[in-house]
Amino acid sequence: MLFSGSSCEARTFSDVFSEQGGTMFGSTRYNDSSPPRPIKVAVAAEHALIAGAITTLLRSEQGIEVVADRTSGGPADRGPADMTVVTGGPSVLEEFCRPASADASHPVVAIAGPVPHHVVLGAIRQGCRGIVSDAAVDTELALAVRSVAGGGVFLSPLMAGPLLDWLAAQLPVDRTPLLHAKLLLTDREQEVLKQLGAGRTNAGIAAALVISEATVRTHVYRIQTKLGLQSRTEAVILGYQFRLGVAA
Repeated sequence: MLFSGSSCEARTFSDVFSEQGGTMFGSTRYNDSSPPRPIKVAVAAEHALIAGAITTLLRSEQGIEVVADRTSGGPADRGPADMTVVTGGPSVLEEFCRPASADASHPVVAIAGPVPHHVVLGAIRQGCRGIVSDAAVDTELALAVRSVAGGGVFLSPLMAGPLLDWLAAQLPVDRTPLLHAKLLLTDREQEVLKQLGAGRTNAGIAAALVISEATVRTHVYRIQTKLGLQSRTEAVILGYQFRLGVAA
């Protein structure tokens, strides 16, 4: 408790500190008058006009300060910047997103148009922490800068969907069930499996193989049992792959 002047007015330390523009949280004092440190960004582009437009956009955002505005073409002089925002084609991504420039202390945020998926993956692999679509710069760039400054990453939703689809197509097919089909099924059961993959009903399979529907049902049951399939739908999917010769 403190006393003020001759009146001996009882006052706490927090009263005095508040008068100085601060607040108290537990035993730690924070001065509200001190603004948070801005995120310092360097901008690099192939053309000065584009670099200027990006600089103008970033400077309109509270808490972001552009400390360098330059065109690419030489070594990146990053100065005091926390990160570099780059824009351009694949060559620009490759210039700035490379091992020599990929370090946690100075990340890169790239603005990219329609570029090959392997270029995007290469940029990510080399340490690019944010990728913004050039079709959504106004809404995505500041968000990407803040995300990366906070230790996170950013990938434009406009690019994430096609990239994930492409990655899924690169995944190897699990050949185990197909190999099991070749090893465990009789020749007739393999024929029935292919017919299932063609989308035929039991009646259609019976007509195609000149057997009874009861025999078809027996074959389908044995196929599902031998291969551990839970439903006819799974058998149809496997049959479709089997018809394409994936297991060959």
